[in-house]
Amino acid sequence: MYNLVAEQYSKLFPPDENRCGFVIDEIKKSINTNPAVLDAGCATGDLAFELASAGVLVTGIDLDADMIGIARERAATLTPPAKVPIFHTRSMTELAGLGSFDAVCCFGNTLP
Repeated sequence: MYNLVAEQYSKLFPPDENRCGFVIDEIKKSINTNPAVLDAGCATGDLAFELASAGVLVTGIDLDADMIGIARERAATLTPPAKVPIFHTRSMTELAGLGSFDAVCCFGNTLP
């Protein structure tokens, strides 16, 4: 369903600065070095990119291949030393092989 709005997703649902700031602050308070976070239902990667810009290692997953394609295109434009999120088209029930995480974020209409 979301593939119908994938190209406009970030405009329709822009990242909430307060939410991003809260998540970054909580991660930084809880995990001192090299935090690794799973962004479950990452859509086009807005939260993942905010976390990465704060020095967090981020893996984003989403069921919608179009959304992940956009996130990957955005990630390809980043240059070191920026942390670059990794994105996978995958269900939240299929986490094998992704590694381990210090925290999981899941926002929006992802769980319902």
